[in-house]
Amino acid sequence: MTATRARTFKIKVASQKQEIDVQEALTRALHDNPIPLNEQKWNFDLYRPTRDALELILPRCTKGTVLAFDEIHDHVYPGETQAVMEGLGLGRYPLKRNPYYVTSNYCIIE
Repeated sequence: MTATRARTFKIKVASQKQEIDVQEALTRALHDNPIPLNEQKWNFDLYRPTRDALELILPRCTKGTVLAFDEIHDHVYPGETQAVMEGLGLGRYPLKRNPYYVTSNYCIIE
């Protein structure tokens, strides 16, 4: 019996002045590492990169995958909240709040 390996991908941007095409970087990372994902931490803050990442990553998530978002319910960055509402659906995966950081939330893929 072969065990399925899961992995966390980290794509970091060094500074806010640096631009990154999330869809391109994530597509490349997923192509280079064709394995299921078990945890993803989101720090995109904006609608389009969050939406693109959700579209690419959700098909690779396994039961129990944790998706963490850092700017949910943040009035300064409403795009991330909008993308999560559209990409995950409001009732499909309940968001759980980090008790120590009010805008940090996560959900577990069931």
